[in-house]
Amino acid sequence: MESYEIYFTIGGVFGFLAQAAILVFSIAYYVKLKSIGTLLMTIGSLLGTMIFLSRPLLSVLAGTMGSMEIVKTQGLLSIASSIFIIVFAIGFAMNVLATPKK
Repeated sequence: MESYEIYFTIGGVFGFLAQAAILVFSIAYYVKLKSIGTLLMTIGSLLGTMIFLSRPLLSVLAGTMGSMEIVKTQGLLSIASSIFIIVFAIGFAMNVLATPKK
């Protein structure tokens, strides 16, 4: 029987690296070009990173209350994460639309 935990661990590490890179570059972009778009990108990526980092802890805490709490917590975290991705995407779109054509 295979140990599938390694797949989740590797996926978590890659997910964290991607989330951290997006956050770092969003902050760098905001420092370089202070605009509403870059601010939204930074806020979206910061809050998304916070959700990403808090997900394991919140899942463990919900697990102590029962299986329905785990499902409810995962659902709420998915909704919050999606909202933050939308905030990032709106900021990204604002920057793309504000970029002058050459």
